[in-house]
Amino acid sequence: MRRITVGPLLVCLAACSPNEINLPAVTDAATTDRGAPTDASTALDVSSSDAPIAPLDAPLTIDVPAVQTDAPAVQTDAPVVQTDIPVVQTDVPVVQTDVPVAMPDAGVVDRPPASLVDALVGTWATRVRGTTVQTAPIIGMVRTSSSAFGLAVITRAPAGELSITERACRVTFDRSTLGQTSLEDRAVQSVAPATAALRFVRVGAAWRWQRAARTLAVGWRPTTSAEEMLPAAASDPRVYDADGDGNPGVSVRIQSLIVNGFVYVVQAQRGALDGDWDAAGAPRAVNNPAGSTQRTVGASVRTLETDLPSAVDTSAAANAVTLARLPPGADCASLIAALPTLFR
Repeated sequence: MRRITVGPLLVCLAACSPNEINLPAVTDAATTDRGAPTDASTALDVSSSDAPIAPLDAPLTIDVPAVQTDAPAVQTDAPVVQTDIPVVQTDVPVVQTDVPVAMPDAGVVDRPPASLVDALVGTWATRVRGTTVQTAPIIGMVRTSSSAFGLAVITRAPAGELSITERACRVTFDRSTLGQTSLEDRAVQSVAPATAALRFVRVGAAWRWQRAARTLAVGWRPTTSAEEMLPAAASDPRVYDADGDGNPGVSVRIQSLIVNGFVYVVQAQRGALDGDWDAAGAPRAVNNPAGSTQRTVGASVRTLETDLPSAVDTSAAANAVTLARLPPGADCASLIAALPTLFR
């Protein structure tokens, strides 16, 4: 607030100079002898010469006008005080201008820069790494790592929201102490594509994109949802021949020095994507497979019928997701053909 200080107003009144008295002259006709008036109307009584002095002094005692002139001086202070009021009022717009500053911050908490969003839209080849930990008789704990290759099509709705449609195309396994595991492409591609919304969150100064956790049923058809308990035997009516090889569930081939054959399994594959962008602006992510389960419902040889306890490694390092852009309209066949050069 701006405050104006006004000094006291000094009103000075100057004293008037006394007036000179010019006495009227006495004519000869008006005087018979010295000091004796002949005409009462014109004769001047010298003894009363002090009488005019008193009236002349009266204008010098103008106390009332002096006091009245002080009144305007006091009144002039009132406008000075009132001028403070507009100064205080001008502070109000200053405070109000702060309101729009906060509003843009609140409006972007769920939306990253347009350049990052645009970088997501398109067709992508995806490679999802994963690791399963099993406990086998005699051998002990076995870690089996895999790469799941698929398609991810990210589109923008008219309102601006993004959605992702994912489809599995091929799964390959790293060799483990159990031997070599393999899965037919037709078994992998039997899982129907799934579509979900993408959301954006800010973590500190960085933006992340996310697809919420979901569960896919592999080799069985849930009664209500994929969250229900897995079938424990091939006789469960929910189990079906997903890869069309005449066996229940999905057939996984095991080749090792101990045993060769197929194990028939049903799975609940659970995953959630948590992604960001690298320094070049390309998207990348981590998959969270927590909650994924598998049950053995049969095998081609008795040795493989045992349902080995298994769990998934949920660490970020073991579940990296890599994306490589593909032309629009790409399918599993074109993805598989391009695998030798897509991910190196």
